[in-house]
Amino acid sequence: MLHIIARLDEIADKLDEKGQEVLADSLDRIASFLLESLKGYKPRIKRQKKIRGVEKVKRRQRYKRLKHKIKRKQKKYRKLRRTQLKRRQRMIHHKRVG
Repeated sequence: MLHIIARLDEIADKLDEKGQEVLADSLDRIASFLLESLKGYKPRIKRQKKIRGVEKVKRRQRYKRLKHKIKRKQKKYRKLRRTQLKRRQRMIHHKRVG
């Protein structure tokens, strides 16, 4: 941002030398306004988050703690939802059922 303000000042100086004072004054006002607005501005640096490792550890610990419950629910779900129809269709397709 400071680079842009410096560039605006340079352009205003060049315009002032060429005799276009009105345009140079407006550019000076813009540059000073930008400089004033920058006084309260703190640049934020975006860093990569290092949380991923912690999250992975927490997930692993949770799985370890609830492993038996998860496996039990999974078994129950599979027993209810699994279709034997596909198995029968495949067997017929491969001519295993006579």
